[in-house]
Amino acid sequence: MGSEKYPFKGILSTIANRCMASGENGWTCQDLTAYTLNTVGSEGFFKVLPVYLDHVLSPMLTDSQFATEVHHISGEGEDAGVIYNEMQGLELKMSNLIRRADVAGRLKNLRETCNLEKVIFLKKTPS
Repeated sequence: MGSEKYPFKGILSTIANRCMASGENGWTCQDLTAYTLNTVGSEGFFKVLPVYLDHVLSPMLTDSQFATEVHHISGEGEDAGVIYNEMQGLELKMSNLIRRADVAGRLKNLRETCNLEKVIFLKKTPS
C-alpha cells in the first residue's frame, strides 16, 4: 500500500528482499500490535529500517486500498477484503466462539461502522 515517503505498492517488500529479509509481518494481540522484520545481518536491517518505520508510522490508505485490504462487497454480492477474511476465520474458530473477550472486533462492526474516514480520524487523534 505504501507510506507517505514511499507511496508505492510493494516497495517495502522489494527493499526488504534486496536486504535479504525473510519478510515483514504484523499481528494484533489483546494489549499490543506487533510488527516484525527479519534480515540476515545488521547492514540490511539498517537499510530497510527507515522504509519499514515509515510504513508502520505513516501508512498510506486510499479508498481503493481500503476496499481491497479492509472490506468491500464482491461482484457476487459477498463480503470480502483481506482483513474481513482474516476476521471471519477468527470468528469461526471454536476457541474464539467460547471466549468472553474479543480483541479483533466483530465482522458486523466492520461491515456496518468501519470506513476510511473513521480510520483517518483515528490515525490523527492523539492517544
